[in-house]
Amino acid sequence: MQVDVITALRSGRTAEGLAMATRWAGQAPQDPQAQRLLAVAQAASGDLEAAHVSLDRALALAPDDASLHYQRATLFVGGRRAEEARSALSQSLALDANEMRAYLLQAQLALWDRDLEQAERQLQLAMRVQPDHPGLLTLRGLVLLQRGRPQEASALLVHAVGVAPEDPQTRYTLGLAFLAQGHGAFAEQAFARVLERFPGAHAVRRLLAESIRQQGRPVEAADVLEAGVRDSGAASADLLRFAGELRLQAGQIEQAVALLKRGAKAAPEDRRLLDALIAALRRQGDAADARRTIEDALAAAPHIDGLWSARLSFEPADGDYAGIAERWEAAIPGSVPAMQLKMWLAARAGDAATARIHADRIVAREPLHFEANVQIIHALFLEDPAAAVSHIESLLPGVSDERSLHMVLGWLGRAQDRAGRHADAVATWQRLAAVADAQSLPLPVASGATVPAVTESPATGGQGPVFLYGPPGSGVERVVGTLNGSLPARMRMDRMEPVPPADPLQVPATATALATGTLTPQAVAGGWRSALPARQADAGTVIDWLPWWDPALLPVLAAIPGASLWLVLADPRDMLVDWLQRGTSYQRFHVQSATAAASWLAGVLEPMSALIDAPPLQLRVVRMDDIAEDAPAIAHRLGELVGAALSPLRGLGPTRLASGRWRSYAQVLAEPFALLAPAAKALGYPED
Repeated sequence: MQVDVITALRSGRTAEGLAMATRWAGQAPQDPQAQRLLAVAQAASGDLEAAHVSLDRALALAPDDASLHYQRATLFVGGRRAEEARSALSQSLALDANEMRAYLLQAQLALWDRDLEQAERQLQLAMRVQPDHPGLLTLRGLVLLQRGRPQEASALLVHAVGVAPEDPQTRYTLGLAFLAQGHGAFAEQAFARVLERFPGAHAVRRLLAESIRQQGRPVEAADVLEAGVRDSGAASADLLRFAGELRLQAGQIEQAVALLKRGAKAAPEDRRLLDALIAALRRQGDAADARRTIEDALAAAPHIDGLWSARLSFEPADGDYAGIAERWEAAIPGSVPAMQLKMWLAARAGDAATARIHADRIVAREPLHFEANVQIIHALFLEDPAAAVSHIESLLPGVSDERSLHMVLGWLGRAQDRAGRHADAVATWQRLAAVADAQSLPLPVASGATVPAVTESPATGGQGPVFLYGPPGSGVERVVGTLNGSLPARMRMDRMEPVPPADPLQVPATATALATGTLTPQAVAGGWRSALPARQADAGTVIDWLPWWDPALLPVLAAIPGASLWLVLADPRDMLVDWLQRGTSYQRFHVQSATAAASWLAGVLEPMSALIDAPPLQLRVVRMDDIAEDAPAIAHRLGELVGAALSPLRGLGPTRLASGRWRSYAQVLAEPFALLAPAAKALGYPED
């Protein structure tokens, strides 16, 4: 009878095995093994409570049987009662120090707790009993995997498979070791063997699909997963999501949508599944079906913000956004994203008062919410700058990360400026520079070269390359943005990107090398030309935005046929104030103080004034003083230079301080302004 029960249970005929075990236990009520086997069958059927009762009867009949205490531990493990399981295992080992299974189960419990040292201690004890036991080898392999040593683990597990070729746990662990090493084909074989014996093991099925996916066969991987989700249900939601992602990867959009819809019904709160469904719906291109799908999901789970966001994303431009906002907040009272939508709708409609009400509600829940604080601060800027300062200062104690601190200090400096607290504004800007110091670059060192008497570069009969430079605070980024918007084939902004061109004009030290004769202008010009193909730029038409400027570069430009220099400038004192309060949006320089910044800026501008007075080459100056906030005017001025109509830049970025605003800082920045006074005069700006 015992053999028949065990055979039935191992072959998956649980009900049959339970029936036979029940009959045997009834026929032999005084046989502890009959009661033990009944407990095993009951546990296999999912009735742990009944299994404990049967095992109690077995232990009453044979209290000194170590295997029964081990069996008790397995029931506790099945019920997630780890401490009670450990107690039962201790009793088992006290009765029989050679109960191998007890050591192994204790090691498994230690692995669950990620206590690798304890697991290894238990395995060392087990090795004294049976060093070549496949379960012992398997668990040693798991410990090696946990320690990040998959090659050693796989060698040990291959040996374990040789000892017990049909042991599923050993093959499963071997598959993990192969997968960790990227050996997808070997992992596939291991997991496939396990799945043959346990087709309902979703975790194994998922790993099998992953091993196939890693070999570049997403369709086959999806087929494996779908074989395990013939019947929908919450338990299969993970497989549905993975299968849907694989179908999406393979371009099988309709199949992906169908799978992910089933998954969303089974697990509407699974955000990754929802994101995959939204991506599939977008690629499907049927907005109406997308709305129906998400509405169905909302009917089942209206309390999920992500579903409402998804619903909003598929609403047409002229859709009922206000209606969605009302439904959203009714379903999730106090939802910050719902309030943010209402704030946005009110601001778009020009209802600043209502937008402010929603913004106040948001920051009551999330004090550092970016959009809500922008709304509040913008309103306070216009109504009560002093109150704006107080509001922003109240945010500072809650700022914990550098990025948020940079943002809040930027707001504070602008508010202090508007409130007339100019000394405080300068102090805030200097604090802001210190926060950004980790990402800053050293200021380029001047070569000491003067404006040389060189002739213009030879004409080419075409447009010729343009070298564009503007000092920090000049507003050059608005010039570059306008040119790039209308002339993307000509404009090159790559010198400010993480991977800039590898040519001599990228390196400020080139100026000193030119001034000392270490480099020749022709060599620098040749290096510039050699880098153009990688930049996809044409030597005859490129507009090259330079990150630095020095008079030593003039002979280089003279060596390039048709080259011209465009300088973007403003009143030097306005440039300094703008530099202090905004930094540079394209390249951050390390500045120790306002005086140090002014000294460096004066050194850059003074030779420029000499260049403007007697240009030795084709030179154009774009003065931003009166047009910095006027996108059409910037486009018109640049259009005159390039001989073509340019489109105004959409969105100029953060507002600059008005031209002449430097006068408000005449006392606070008296020393820096004194350093800039000669350059300002030479460039034609009034002294006061």
